[in-house]
Amino acid sequence: MYSLGIPAANLVASSHIDPARRVYQVGSLLYKVLLSGERPPAGHVRALEPSGEFATLSTAAGIPGVPEAIDFKQTGCCECLVIRHVPGITLEKARLTFGRSLLTTGRLMVLLVRLSLRGISHNDLVPGNIIISASGAVSLIDFDQASRERPVKALLRQILGVRVGSTPLYASLRTILKYLAKQQLSQGPASRARRALSRRRSVPMPTLPPGAGRHLDLLRRAWITAQESAASAPGHFLAYYSLEIDGYTFPGERPWKPRWEVLRSVTDYRGKRVLELGCNLGLLSSHLLAEEGAAAALAVDIDQQILDGARQVAQAFGVSPEFKHQDLDEPEAWEPELEAFRPDIVFALNVMNWVNDKERLAAFLGRFSEVVYEGHGTYGEECERLHSVGFTTTRLVDMSERGRAIIHCLKT
Repeated sequence: MYSLGIPAANLVASSHIDPARRVYQVGSLLYKVLLSGERPPAGHVRALEPSGEFATLSTAAGIPGVPEAIDFKQTGCCECLVIRHVPGITLEKARLTFGRSLLTTGRLMVLLVRLSLRGISHNDLVPGNIIISASGAVSLIDFDQASRERPVKALLRQILGVRVGSTPLYASLRTILKYLAKQQLSQGPASRARRALSRRRSVPMPTLPPGAGRHLDLLRRAWITAQESAASAPGHFLAYYSLEIDGYTFPGERPWKPRWEVLRSVTDYRGKRVLELGCNLGLLSSHLLAEEGAAAALAVDIDQQILDGARQVAQAFGVSPEFKHQDLDEPEAWEPELEAFRPDIVFALNVMNWVNDKERLAAFLGRFSEVVYEGHGTYGEECERLHSVGFTTTRLVDMSERGRAIIHCLKT
């Protein structure tokens, strides 16, 4: 930042997808910096460099809900886009009522139409790129995947999700509508009734005495969340795993300790980056960081509620894995972002059974050199699937408590 003449700036964001991109803040201004000469990871193409994003925002100047482009700077080491900070919270952090969801959708559609009329398609309409202000105003941020299109094409792309043109389309208004619909269903009367029934039928949590420790309180809250979530043990009002710690037992369908002892023995995790698909409460990611010296972990699950519990588990163990809410059957491309995490080892334990497009998930696993896998088929059937996507070595690690093969897969 010194090279740009800005001596005092706070780093507010850095991308694990593209480490060359960073965002700094000084007062009401944001500085989106791209280190010169750095290429993005394979599978993640930058549609626009800072200069292109500056030009796009300048074209959209005056449209309410579009960040104001202030300046573009370039030095020998970096390029920098200067924009006005948009106050508010992202849509993924907002909990909207049904009425506010409708209002937000309407305001977003108006914004997209205005952008389309100026020949701009955003192309990356995910909840994290939509800002809701305290007054309910809607803004769009991160135009680095935007493209210039004819107005009709821009409307088709970002509102209907039609893939016209050659520029990648990562997410459209359809993505937001599905997200808001799922959010409303999770907050509806039926869901509230289910959670109330869950509390009545769930297995009692241990009573913690005063001063038992913040980590135990966090774990207790995480296990209550897991009991209420349909992702843990659907219909059983019980967490997927039970955990014994400091003389207390947090109840679950099956004990975590034997599972952990098997998984921790598979390979050497020291300094490795771990991707965990179907993480549930994130016990594996948290334990690998806390006890086995893993360098980083990205834990992915389809259920937002269970991810909230996983964050509490991570806090309890004093670690900081990254978390991502992701439906692996989502038609939009999720593979590039997960691959860009650059995992050294991928866990796909009891995940294949729950996705519809099994060939797609298998092909994704085949992009990596080391995978720990558990499926519902026989050992021979699963080995055949794994060999078909390029794994040359498959080793039976153990059989789970349900008789499923846990397989260590390698490419030599």
